[in-house]
Amino acid sequence: MDTEARLDMRSTDRAQWAAALRRTLGGLPSGHTLTVAFPEEPYGPCMNLLEAGYKYQIQEKEGEWEVAVRHSEYPPLETGIGLHDLKTSPDGKIIYSADRRESLWVFEASSGKTLGRIKTGEGASHLALSPDGRFVYVANSVSNDVSVIETTRREKVGTVGVAKGPQLPCVSPDGKFIVVTGPQSGDVSIIDATSVSGEKTLPVGQGPHDPSVTPDGRYAYIPCAVSGEVCVVDLSTAQVVKRIPSGLGASHLTFTEDGRYALVATSFANGITVIDTRSQAVVVSAPSGPGAHVPRLNPNGKFLYVSNFLADEVAVIETKDWRRLGRIPVGSYPHGIELSPDGQFLVVACFGSGECALIDTSTREVAARLQIGGGASHIAFDPSGKRAYVACSHANAIAVIDLPEGRMSGQINPAH
Repeated sequence: MDTEARLDMRSTDRAQWAAALRRTLGGLPSGHTLTVAFPEEPYGPCMNLLEAGYKYQIQEKEGEWEVAVRHSEYPPLETGIGLHDLKTSPDGKIIYSADRRESLWVFEASSGKTLGRIKTGEGASHLALSPDGRFVYVANSVSNDVSVIETTRREKVGTVGVAKGPQLPCVSPDGKFIVVTGPQSGDVSIIDATSVSGEKTLPVGQGPHDPSVTPDGRYAYIPCAVSGEVCVVDLSTAQVVKRIPSGLGASHLTFTEDGRYALVATSFANGITVIDTRSQAVVVSAPSGPGAHVPRLNPNGKFLYVSNFLADEVAVIETKDWRRLGRIPVGSYPHGIELSPDGQFLVVACFGSGECALIDTSTREVAARLQIGGGASHIAFDPSGKRAYVACSHANAIAVIDLPEGRMSGQINPAH
């Protein structure tokens, strides 16, 4: 039976909200509900809750705010210290994965053999690969820097200090820039990848999340969850040239293939916002579902898929009129979603239930639900699109998925 506890933050300094909330939640048994009173909007802590996999409801009462958080039956994201984010080399022969500690692991894709372990900074969370595959860039959320790894020698060749709490690095399509946000400081850092000798850090909005670079390589679009805007940064000058109101909870975005539109998931507005990149203005906003967080566009450009974190589902939106066609139930906390290169399957990594859901995009139905390991998080593919690799943080392993057969065909484990 659910039991309710209460926490009053109305006299607590805002800077202490997140720590106090985590500490109190950590002391509750699973299934219990914590109701928290805040003196003002608590979108920052709520984004942390969403990213950690908690379910919550938020409401305003006469100028004060109340958030009801249910302690999940599964361990939250921050306890998943193991292989989390991953990328494959352009030829598909190598898999790189960061372990949320201080290492980048290198595996042979065909055999699963561990080829190396490279020390990064503290809190190695997410990574990006240069377009030519020569470098891996690892964001270290605790030591506040980016490690530069040369892939041929498998050595760290540089460290660049960046904005506070970096997690999600992005490389421009031409390979010239690395962009990484600092959600703890409200900044974005722009690194010149041609020299990696320094960076420029500039303020953007509150709660900057996952940056994306336009296909032409000119601008970085920075979704800012707490201030509810997308900041457009000119990469050549490292200056904010536009602030576009996008709806609260702007978190992740993707571009149409021609770069004409940016499609932004808005987690607190429960929808998606479409921005015309020529006019840098909002065209339309459309509903997705509770906690809309990660958008992915089918290669044919006709359908957008959005993971709704709070509803454990994926919404399907038709791009010709931005109409939601349906909502597909998946496992708990669909942390990662990616389309296979041919667009036939949408692969959904469900962190909470340790499942991988394979959605057939032609029927918009779940073709297979596979138990693959606790903390299923991020996804990569081999170049043929027949294999998917899913990193599982709690299991500290990578699940190998045979897409045509709809089964888990193997598991890759780091050899210490």
